[in-house]
Amino acid sequence: MIDLFTMLVSWGLSSIGWILSAVFSLIGLVILLPLVILWFWAFVRILNKMGYSGWWSLLTFIPPLSLVALWIVAFADWPSQRRLITVIPPR
Repeated sequence: MIDLFTMLVSWGLSSIGWILSAVFSLIGLVILLPLVILWFWAFVRILNKMGYSGWWSLLTFIPPLSLVALWIVAFADWPSQRRLITVIPPR
């Protein structure tokens, strides 16, 4: 009799745990999704101002490739700077 009661109580508590887990996961998704979109939008804007394609921002979601992309962007000649150099001749 006690074993049945213990089993039912533990099953009820675990069901509540699963429900709470699902609710908090949904809340987390609602908060995380706009942040990811904002992150992607900001990187696209920055890369476009630099003269690169906005598709490079997809590399930020893959950690090892994001470091490689950061290295390339930091030390490469930016296409937007190349246009300024050709338009404005030196004195």
